Amino acid sequence: MDRRRMLKTLGVAGTGSLLGAGLAQGQATESAGVGDTSKPAKTVNDLFDRYDRRFAEAMAHMPVRSPVCAEERSAIVGEAKRCLGIRDAWVPSIRAETAGQVKFPGGHIELLRSGSWPGPGPWPW
Repeated sequence: MDRRRMLKTLGVAGTGSLLGAGLAQGQATESAGVGDTSKPAKTVNDLFDRYDRRFAEAMAHMPVRSPVCAEERSAIVGEAKRCLGIRDAWVPSIRAETAGQVKFPGGHIELLRSGSWPGPGPWPW
């Protein structure tokens, strides 16, 4: 569902909570927060048109990457980590081993023991 359909579904009350009550009621505002703020957005449609133009401009400047290619996939992952502020040192390596089994008629349950962060623990890794 695209943005306009979603907001149409939400109705004026939904756009009021998302965009500010004054704009949803059709009142002009000086700082619509999008595009040329020297001209106030008179309606919600004006505001959406400004957003559409900004999104189109941003999409025109985005590089086209294919996740099929290993190099470009690593570039996508690197960019996502950079945008989200994720550091590789924060991602633990998970180690697991089977600690036992509980058998019952018709099946069994494997009990697992795992560890993630280095340091003292009850299991010898």
